[in-house]
Amino acid sequence: MIVHGLAWGYCLCMLVIWQLMQRTGDVWWFGTLLLFSPRWLFALPALVLLPYALVRKRLLLLPLVVTLLVVFIPFMGWHLPVRSGDRFPDKKPLRVVTCNVHVGDFDQLKLSQLIRDTAADIVMLQEFSSRVVLAAPPGWGMTSAKGFAVLSPYPMEGLQIVSMPPPGETWQKSQMLQTVVKTPAGPVAVCSIHLPTPRFGLQELFDRKTLIRPSRKGRLVRDIHYRREAARKVQQAITQLAMPVIIAGDFNTPAESRLFQEVWSGYRNAFSETGRGYGYTQRVRFSGLRYSSRIDHILTSRELRPLTSAVGPDVGSDHLPLIADISVAGL
Repeated sequence: MIVHGLAWGYCLCMLVIWQLMQRTGDVWWFGTLLLFSPRWLFALPALVLLPYALVRKRLLLLPLVVTLLVVFIPFMGWHLPVRSGDRFPDKKPLRVVTCNVHVGDFDQLKLSQLIRDTAADIVMLQEFSSRVVLAAPPGWGMTSAKGFAVLSPYPMEGLQIVSMPPPGETWQKSQMLQTVVKTPAGPVAVCSIHLPTPRFGLQELFDRKTLIRPSRKGRLVRDIHYRREAARKVQQAITQLAMPVIIAGDFNTPAESRLFQEVWSGYRNAFSETGRGYGYTQRVRFSGLRYSSRIDHILTSRELRPLTSAVGPDVGSDHLPLIADISVAGL
């Protein structure tokens, strides 16, 4: 009975941790730690106990299976399409591809092939180096600046950079490149964004002896405030655009984040609406652990409609491309 009670206690604990992450991720330092943690680790006790339950204690199966369902579905962010997309829209949808190319540390041939294979209409790259010569299809144009690049076969007009200095610094870090793509259905504002990372604040929390040292949370707390200010500044600039908008790139935060929900809930998330699976786009290696997270997103204003969304193949970066078809029939 004690073991059975502990198993249900473990299940209840996972429900609490899931809700804690949902409610305090990117608000409180511990919730942020959960948000960016290797979430599969929380399933290990249940996976270890499962063979024992099958052989010796069948009563343990129910709480263990419920716990695994909680971990692998809502906690880890498994998605099913909330609606079926229109496969035969009135007008050809825009195919959007976004990828953080890790300051040029990627396979240029693979990315060029991906652009051709997907028949992309708009490609948005972050951490793009001006030294990289990317072989785009013939007739394509490219707008690039400050670590961003937007490529398209359609004409592009204008360029705006939104920047903000990191905490305690005077130099400006670019957060967004915005341009207008003149699609056959009408002009669309295209915003390629790369928001600040919590990586360095999270790294300071870890200690070899105690695993986590809360006394070192100061950097992470500062990062949480800075990331919120940067996201709001970018979003405020986007609200000034008097046309349909596609926002894509490295948001450096999962969709479960309170910050993400507060700032970006007014836009449609292509993978959240039409994607299947986890949608992980970044591969992380930390202290011997390997895990992935979904921090790259494609969003649209309400007058546009995502039809499909999927994670693309490896192009040599630490991020995987994200691909979405966007209906522009209402323009």
